[in-house]
Amino acid sequence: MAKDIFTLRITPEILNKIKAIAGIEKRTTATQIEYALEIYIKDYEKLHGKVEVKDNDE
Repeated sequence: MAKDIFTLRITPEILNKIKAIAGIEKRTTATQIEYALEIYIKDYEKLHGKVEVKDNDE
């Protein structure tokens, strides 16, 4: 699956904690951020229903 490139600005404290968790979980920092976002979306959809998105081509 192709992935988009996205710049994210976060505090050094949050980034360092994500890096630490990524190390524990044997993931890269980028993969850990993606995993955390996937969990957030699943939890959000449980409460609010499926989030509908348009294709990137539109």
